[in-house]
Amino acid sequence: AYVTIFLCVHIFRQGFLLGTLGPQVEYFFTDAALANKLKDSFNIILPLGFLPMMFCTASGFAGYVLNRPNLAFIVVTLMSMVYGGLLLVPNVVAFIVLFVVFPVARQFVFSTFFSFSANTFGYASFGRIAGVASTI
Repeated sequence: AYVTIFLCVHIFRQGFLLGTLGPQVEYFFTDAALANKLKDSFNIILPLGFLPMMFCTASGFAGYVLNRPNLAFIVVTLMSMVYGGLLLVPNVVAFIVLFVVFPVARQFVFSTFFSFSANTFGYASFGRIAGVASTI
């Protein structure tokens, strides 16, 4: 149950950010040209979220974190708190950092969920658990 709640909460938060980032940028940055540049920057950076995760994997950091489920849950939650806090700071640099932290946190959410599910419940029930968690 915990891993399902973990996934649901983080996917909800991420979906909320993805759905409301444009209006929030426009609210914080009244200069339309700057707001559009920031939104375009996010649209470019988001799909490239695998690059920082690739470095985390190559350095062994991702494996170290994912092999310790409690640490993985804490790291993901802290990263989510960081991007949530950065969203409250009406500063261009803070938003650029947010644009980099968010995709990495998103990658870690799914990595943590699938790693924990496979290691805890085994591969025989892995599909059912992933399906139920994704449906909720």
